[in-house]
Amino acid sequence: MDLTLWWQLLLRSERSLFTHRILFILRLSFQDFPKFVHMSTGDSLRVHVMENTPLGLEAKKFMDAGKLVPDELMIDLVMEDATPVLEEGRPLLLDGFPRTLQQAIALEKVAQIGTVVNLDIPTETIVDRIADR
Repeated sequence: MDLTLWWQLLLRSERSLFTHRILFILRLSFQDFPKFVHMSTGDSLRVHVMENTPLGLEAKKFMDAGKLVPDELMIDLVMEDATPVLEEGRPLLLDGFPRTLQQAIALEKVAQIGTVVNLDIPTETIVDRIADR
């Protein structure tokens, strides 16, 4: 089985740790498993805020107000960070994106999606993990 043909993943996860564990297991199990560029939207958002980029400054306004960052802003952020990887033709694993239909539609316009993995995490587990942060 040639995994490089069909393992272009978009992984929706509550924590990047899940993503790293899955990639580690797959790389140990399959020598031909591709080297993905892992992009966590949460990490990207924090970097943009920390570096005071225009997108980060805009997102910080919503975050400071305790609101969700709007789809349009998240789409712009992901596209800015993902575009160079996609243009190089490298496999990209998006962790935490898309989370909404609007985000999925925007992504589909710029990337060929091979496979989507949706981790169905019990609410209790998510609450426990958030409480531990």
